[in-house]
This record gives sequence, C-alpha cells and structure tokens, in this order.
Amino acid sequence: MSAEWSSRQLDDVCDVFNGNSINEKRKAERYAGNCEGLPYIATKDVNFNTVVNYESGVRIPEVERAKFRVAPEGTVLVCAEGGSAGRKFALIDREVCFGNKLFALASKGDITPKFLFYSVLTESFRSQFRSAMSGLIGGVSLNKIRRFSLSVPPLPEQARIAAILDQAFESIGTAVANTETNEKNANALIESYIDSAISEMRAGWKMTRLGDLTHLARGHNPPKRTFSHKQKPGYVRFYQIRDGASDDRAVYVPDTPQLHKVKSDDIMVVAYRHVGRAFRGVEGAFNVALCKVSNVSRDVLDDDFLFHLVPSRFVKGELLKRSERSLIPSMSIEHLREMKVPVPPMHEQHRIVHSIATLKVEITRLTSLCQRKRAALDGLKQSLMHQAFTGKI
Repeated sequence: MSAEWSSRQLDDVCDVFNGNSINEKRKAERYAGNCEGLPYIATKDVNFNTVVNYESGVRIPEVERAKFRVAPEGTVLVCAEGGSAGRKFALIDREVCFGNKLFALASKGDITPKFLFYSVLTESFRSQFRSAMSGLIGGVSLNKIRRFSLSVPPLPEQARIAAILDQAFESIGTAVANTETNEKNANALIESYIDSAISEMRAGWKMTRLGDLTHLARGHNPPKRTFSHKQKPGYVRFYQIRDGASDDRAVYVPDTPQLHKVKSDDIMVVAYRHVGRAFRGVEGAFNVALCKVSNVSRDVLDDDFLFHLVPSRFVKGELLKRSERSLIPSMSIEHLREMKVPVPPMHEQHRIVHSIATLKVEITRLTSLCQRKRAALDGLKQSLMHQAFTGKI
C-alpha cells in the first residue's frame, strides 16, 4: 500500500445501515404489482454477478416512503445473512428501498461509490466478513461490519484505479458471458440430439404404449420424524426430487414393508415441479414425488435407450404439455402409462445409444473446458484486484 493510502474504518467513510422486512401478506396485498414507486430490493434480487433485479414486481409507493430505509443512488448493497452472506454485492444506479438482510454502504465523500464497490469485492474485505460471521444461519452484525477496515487512497487515485478495473472487468465479463453461453449450448445439444435421433421414425419402428413395456410405480412418504442424515442399521437410503444430481443432502429411513423400493437398473422420473427430469443408478426407497420406471421388456427395449427416451419430446415433452395449466406442474402415472413411444429394432436402439454416448464424451470435455476457463477468468479478476489495492497498477 502506498504511503498516500490510509487504513480507514468502514463507518468513518460510509453510512452503514440495513433495510426493512416486509410481511409477505402485506407485500402481496399492498406492494406487489405496483407500476410506480421505489423498487424494493431483497437478497434474492441481487445475484452473484453483482447485478440487481430492479423489476421484481415489488414497489413502495411514494406516500409510504417514510416507512422504509432508502438507499440513494451509488450505494453499495451487501448481503448480510444466510448462504449469500458476504458473497453477493451490488452497486445500485438508482434510489431503492431494501430488505433487512442487506446492508447499505453509502459514501460520506472520502471514497467514491465505484472504488467502494471494488473494495468490498477484494479478498481482504471478504476475509473480514468470513471472520466476523456467527449464528446458526450465518451472518454479520451491523456493529461488526462498521468496524471493518478499508485501504483508501486519495480521490484522484481512486478514480484512476476504478477506471482501470472498469475496463478490465467489462472485458472479463464479456468473456465469462460467452463461456457460460457455450456451456449452456453444449448441454442443450444433448437434449436436441436425443430428440432428433428418436424422432427419425424409420421403417420398422413401432409406436407402443409405455405401460406395455415397463412397470410404473409412484413412491411412498414415511413420516419426516423418522428421517436420519446418517446411515444406521435397519435404515435405507431415501430418494427425493433433490437427490437426482447430488448426494449432499442424503437422508435415510427405517426399512419397513410400506416403503417403495428402487433398484439400480430402474429409472426415476420426477413427477412434481421439475416434471420429466430423470436419473438412475440408485438403490433404496423413494417418495411420492418420484415415479419408478422398470423395464420389463428387455427383449425389445434396451435399458439405455429407455433412459434416453424419457427426456425426449415423446415422454418429457408430453408430460410438460399436460402440466402447463397447473400452478405447480405434476405428472399423472396413468398419463405416463398410456403414452405411445417409438421402439426401433434393437440394432437401431444400440446405434442411437452409442451415438449419444460419443456425443456426451465430447460435451463433457467442452463443459470441463468452459469451467476451467471460467475459473481462470475469476482468478484473473482477483489478481487484478490484488494489484490495484496494493498500488501495483
């Protein structure tokens, strides 16, 4: 740090205050859907890319402005509690009302809003935040954040550094956006290919009821009081909607005759909210929000082909069509049973499965490349921040 820089306490250079919570009933009755008034910003309206959603649909009428804490244009918002505490930050470009789980940092004049914004993105600030966190939910108190320290150079130097970082971050942001688009496109290519491959309908393909080829069963919900987050003797793994992609929140339940069981060669289809999403390779019991699809016709239907059939327009597409009018999408097992799906000759199924497997290898390679590139860009941002705040640029 240059000799011209000084170490200042946050509340010496900023007004630090938090916002107001809104009762959900009142929000729905009085504030949601207003076209005029100040935007109300909650934690969910600040994303991890430092972008604010000002159009969440909640606005505070001017006549009620005095009831709320107002953050002026140029204020930095910091998420103060929960999983996003110390991880979500934003510089607002207009006046807003804001929630009680956000802190507002409004410059008193010795620090520019843009330099303040870059200051809270530094590892130094984030480290102070992590050290100060406490409580079951995890958060930092107003008194603690007010005592955080910042390195503050003269105003002209702040403007110079902010201009350099603005230009660099704009270029990095464009590169990150392109990388994320490439990753999404790569993943979308799988579904598109499956759809086109299974939709060819060549000669010799038959349309057959899914219920004639498979056994379908919905799950059973044991009492939540029996749930355990640790495996115990006499307990089995219990699968829910959230468990298709991760084992991070695994639960176990007593092994009783009432449970509905799944084997590793069965396919689990989500029947509620995320209708049609599928996974397999699991063993245990499953809840009512999942549907088990068991192949009982392996002489005419390949297991892998069946698994790829589920996300196609013939299954997932039809399920989504049927659930469009529902407030919360859900699936009827009878509807699934009556669906007609294409069943090619076995050699055609094997050809399609092989092509999909080959494509997935390439998609995995491209996705890994995108993830490494994104990590490198994040590293570049932190490197630039470190150089800027140690007087090396």
